Amino acid sequence: MAEQSHVHMCPTFADDLTAAIHAAADASMPLTGKKKYNPNKLYLWYYNDRVKFLTRVSRRLTKLYCVTKSEVDKTNLQEWTTYAREQLNLIREEKLPEIMAQAEQKYASAILKDEAHLTLEK
Repeated sequence: MAEQSHVHMCPTFADDLTAAIHAAADASMPLTGKKKYNPNKLYLWYYNDRVKFLTRVSRRLTKLYCVTKSEVDKTNLQEWTTYAREQLNLIREEKLPEIMAQAEQKYASAILKDEAHLTLEK
């Protein structure tokens, strides 16, 4: 009877240990590989609806070219890729001053907090 309970406890311990190892690995290492939807892209500083559209069209043209392998589709994909890259660069250039202003504002408020804290201590 004691042997059965010991055998029953081992898989539970092993399952718990395996789950703990997997949880630690998932927390410390990001998942890699191709994904159709990557929620991390939503947090890019330049992500917006235009980026979403450019990405969607690029994927569709790539998929079409992979299926047909025609020269016309290859040319369309190459032209679109160049256009999309230029548009992404423009989007980043438009968003950069906005992001820099936000960062400077956060930095300035942090400095003011530190100065206020130092003056209160004196």
